[in-house]
Amino acid sequence: MARSALFTTDLFDGKLIAHSVQDFDYPAENASNDLPGVPFAAAEGDGGQFEVSSSNAWIDIDEGGGEVSVAIPYGGQLRSELVTRITAALNASALGWVYAVSFNASHKCVISATGGTFDILWDTGTHSANNIGAELGFSTASDDTGLNSYTASQRRYSTSTWLLYDMGVDTTVGAFMAFLDGNSATNYGAGSSSFKVYGNQTIVSTGSLDAWDDFADLSSLFSDRGVEDENKIQVVAQASPSAYRFYMIGWRHFDQSNEHRIGVSRAFNALWSSTRTLRELNGHGMVDRGTSLGQGNYYPVPGERVWEAPLAFDSWGVADYRAVVHAAVRHGRDRALMWAARWDDILDGTYDAGDEADKGLLLWAAIQDYSLDNLRAEGSEYVTGELLIEQVR
Repeated sequence: MARSALFTTDLFDGKLIAHSVQDFDYPAENASNDLPGVPFAAAEGDGGQFEVSSSNAWIDIDEGGGEVSVAIPYGGQLRSELVTRITAALNASALGWVYAVSFNASHKCVISATGGTFDILWDTGTHSANNIGAELGFSTASDDTGLNSYTASQRRYSTSTWLLYDMGVDTTVGAFMAFLDGNSATNYGAGSSSFKVYGNQTIVSTGSLDAWDDFADLSSLFSDRGVEDENKIQVVAQASPSAYRFYMIGWRHFDQSNEHRIGVSRAFNALWSSTRTLRELNGHGMVDRGTSLGQGNYYPVPGERVWEAPLAFDSWGVADYRAVVHAAVRHGRDRALMWAARWDDILDGTYDAGDEADKGLLLWAAIQDYSLDNLRAEGSEYVTGELLIEQVR
């Protein structure tokens, strides 16, 4: 069997220094909370954060006399600030009409002009590859033409959710872990959003996620969110990590949802043996905590389905056993840890972390039970024992 690894010590603990605008009912500190169902949530609507950078800083307008390209100031900004700055940029340009940009009661962006009709050249303009359209919810597959007002096709509540950590000194991190949450309108797919970890020796920005995407030395995508509902853990596995002082966990989302939440945000190094692995996974599987349908039970109460994994450590050297199993027990049963059944195979790309999560072989779990050591002294000391872990989220 491949090499199993445990991850206990959260290197991010106490290191959070900045974050995107938050829903005050779900503060950023919640991302350090082990408890199930306790997330950090982005603020939405006029308090939600949007981003302007080199990738989306233009809008091309034609009032009939030819294209005028209007630059929008860079930076992370509230939705209310964004429409004010776009309005100011349009009215400070060489255009003839008076412009207004706002979000309506349906949370769709409206761009209008007083004085005449105008075209927005989303598709054919000079900056078709880096205009502000998608950020505002407009379809950029074709131009908007012939009217004096245009309304976006999609709602936008926010597009940027992030957490920034200062480790104090350059710190090597072998694995990052997080959970994303939202509602039925939240898009977690790589085609419409990106979820990354960034690292740099100095602070790139304390207010803009896109600045980190442009300039950070480390920029790595998290693994895909699991297909199955039971386990939505996502990780970044670093086989040859560099050390950075500052790390950002960042989620760019272009969807119509008003819920964007990061349930857990963690940084770890692996606890594992250089020579030993698990003997076997005997009894590993999914447990249904619900009650059963029966003749005397017409309305059974559904329960959470969770993964359980009994980990058997057979004939490990004393040093390895103390460094891994005893460290996990010291971590405590009242705190969560990450476990990967085949961490070395995730590191080298043999197995996909999202697939491993769906199989219950990559878990955010807690110790339910453990055996005491069984010491065998046959020429040299070997220790045998077990841990039983169960999924927390």
